[in-house]
Amino acid sequence: MDYRECSLQEAQLRMLEMLCEIDRICKKYDIKYWLDAGTLLGAIRHKGFIPWDDDIDIGMIREDYRKFKSIVKGELDQNYFCQSPLTDSYSESPWIKIRDNNSRIGEEKREKGHSGLFIDILPYDDYNDYNNAKKKPIYNIINLKWKSELPYKKGIKNIPRNISLFSLKLIYKISPYKMFIKKTFYMADKAKNMNSEYIDYGIEGPWNMRLRKSDVFPLKSTEFAGYKFMIPNKHENVLRCLYGEWNVLPPKEKRIPTHSEKIYIR
Repeated sequence: MDYRECSLQEAQLRMLEMLCEIDRICKKYDIKYWLDAGTLLGAIRHKGFIPWDDDIDIGMIREDYRKFKSIVKGELDQNYFCQSPLTDSYSESPWIKIRDNNSRIGEEKREKGHSGLFIDILPYDDYNDYNNAKKKPIYNIINLKWKSELPYKKGIKNIPRNISLFSLKLIYKISPYKMFIKKTFYMADKAKNMNSEYIDYGIEGPWNMRLRKSDVFPLKSTEFAGYKFMIPNKHENVLRCLYGEWNVLPPKEKRIPTHSEKIYIR
């Protein structure tokens, strides 16, 4: 079946189906998760997707993240794929993404690897100053890998871009990427069970977002696009940490999809 360009609303409906599948698996295996970032904002402010949002974000503490990672392959519907550096060497992220096998984001994508609509599953660790300081350098290497997979473009006007891309590909080829991936897992192990009153995004990501455990747990459910999903207990405190004045809409010119203006499905 050929791909066709779809509307953002069609893409959101497909991602909602993906979220229902993840929710099913988590309930079956007693895995705790919560809607995170823009998805949490959409749930509270819009009772569903932010109208211009083109992905879904889920948070899990490290223990549940590992449990999910260990069972998801055998449970996931065949229309979806669990992407990580271990399952797809062309993955641009060290954290798990659940990808839709029957869609594609953007006209220009990496030469290989899965590039369908996705749900980010972001691990959280106990807050740790050492890990926090190491996030950005590690993520820079990971981001270099993703950029190195972009294809060259034809045409004279693209010569400067292609020269820059060639340099990135060369730099990545000699960079110790696998060593950095192993380093992230090692540092994540050190961060667990530290009895901190805070949690933060895991070492896999570049973001620093210290949240009180008492603001996140115990989780509760809320409506999202007609379904019930889990969110942090004191969601307003979490949203304030993430966005500041979270209930204020951005200017119209900023109400655009983050990842791509074109999405293709089949």
